[in-house]
Amino acid sequence: MRILVLNSEIPFPPITGAQSRTYHLLKRLSAEHDVTLVGFSCDSQNSPIICSLPVEVICVPWAPSEPYRDMHEGSPSVSQAAYRHLAYESAEPWFVSYYNSGTMERSLAELTSRSFDLILIEHSFMARFLPSLPSNVPKVLDMHNVHTLMAWRRAQEKSGSEKDDMVKEFERTQSFERTVCNACQLCLCCSDQDAEAARHFLNIEHLRVIPNGVDTAMMTPAKASVTPGYLLFTGMMNYEPNVEAVRYFVGEILPLIRAEVPNATFHIAGANPSPEVKALASDSVYIYGSVPDMRPYFHRASVVIVPLLHGGGTRLKILDAAACGKPIVSTSVGAEGLNFVDGRDVLLADSAPTFAQAVVRLLSNPDRQAELSRCARWAAEAYDWSEIASEFCNVITDMAKGSPKVGYGQSLEVDAAAHRESGYDC
Repeated sequence: MRILVLNSEIPFPPITGAQSRTYHLLKRLSAEHDVTLVGFSCDSQNSPIICSLPVEVICVPWAPSEPYRDMHEGSPSVSQAAYRHLAYESAEPWFVSYYNSGTMERSLAELTSRSFDLILIEHSFMARFLPSLPSNVPKVLDMHNVHTLMAWRRAQEKSGSEKDDMVKEFERTQSFERTVCNACQLCLCCSDQDAEAARHFLNIEHLRVIPNGVDTAMMTPAKASVTPGYLLFTGMMNYEPNVEAVRYFVGEILPLIRAEVPNATFHIAGANPSPEVKALASDSVYIYGSVPDMRPYFHRASVVIVPLLHGGGTRLKILDAAACGKPIVSTSVGAEGLNFVDGRDVLLADSAPTFAQAVVRLLSNPDRQAELSRCARWAAEAYDWSEIASEFCNVITDMAKGSPKVGYGQSLEVDAAAHRESGYDC
């Protein structure tokens, strides 16, 4: 079969969690089918893209759309007009309008002369290019995140005029995701929880859960001793939920930890640290930026921390840490969607004092660290990419043949009482 994959970026090498998901799904897909990948490439990219997979790669130069350039680079009046248009006049939500690209539309139009059996769209915001794709080819949307759920949560946290703005953004997001999901023959979610949210907010049933995974053969526990007091956070460090998480940890949690464990240090490893992240550097906070291999950082860590307050999907940073046999302390939001048991596979804490105490107790108890490490590794093995990608490939093959096996499946049956208790009712 010939499959066209549309993605926001070229995931070679797979640095971020989203890139890792796309990479491993492509790896399995390209082993059986002819795959053409179309994605944005940054103008600042100086080195050629090295693809280790048998995939045809079409790079589309990335440049911010005119309204975004005007908002950031124009005069005050031009900037204000651009913001007003994007915030209040455009039908597209922020996370979608950002990817407005005539260059991508033209590149996809040039592919219409080719024959494809199926089109896979990675991320719901890339579905804004559906009008540029052939209408008679079945399409699968891999959502990664249910952005409507994320927008709904943000709206619940605000009040006054801020809440009004967030409710409007929620409504724009919901309208967009409903439209693109209904334009695709199948939608993929990363967890049962995301699938339930998609069903509730987007009123769709053509769903399958394809979880995020981890390469358990590559990410393995180390035999070397850990560095005492070494606390690690990983992730793309210009992604707002990650920026918010490390600022929260440094500002509110780390001082509580160091009051009891003075030698505790915080290490942030991840590409593109924002100015706010770089400003956190101190004699106890280390910023590494992009690293060629995350495993040495996991291996040195005494505890991996995931103090996320917002976000969506499931966190590959937790799966990577667990596969490396690391004790993990996370917020509930950070660990949602994963079948990890609190107290056995991960420790959950949703306030600064409880989070700090969980870390302090681990740092002072090597036996408890070892116990959590063993259980985390065991939990991660259920998420090995080899099994997940194989199931994904079966789903794609069924769709292309016109015989999709669509539906929640037994693990996703939710009774009415549980649905009411989910907290989604506005």
